[in-house]
Amino acid sequence: NAVVGGEWGGRMVLPNGASMRWAGEFREVDPTRHLVLAFRLPDEGPVDGSPEAFELFTWDLVETVGITQMTLTQSGGHLSEEQYGQAKAGTGSFLDVLEEHLGTLS
Repeated sequence: NAVVGGEWGGRMVLPNGASMRWAGEFREVDPTRHLVLAFRLPDEGPVDGSPEAFELFTWDLVETVGITQMTLTQSGGHLSEEQYGQAKAGTGSFLDVLEEHLGTLS
């Protein structure tokens, strides 16, 4: 159950078999419409060298005439341009898998 201030975590398994842990907290929760997750990669140490520095994922969902549009943004400014490029590619792969999975539910 997502509540503001609650913790969340996950593990992403990469195609080469390596994995990456994520940990963070829920910053904003409006069920079915809006979610902001703060996160860091605990195995790589604090982002920017500061334990208070988190990246943010912001999810917004808008439903119009039976279609739901999702907008996902990542912000924080704590990664290099190369790291943001890697994050964008990884998020794209995640969304592709999510789309495939959701297609099996209908």
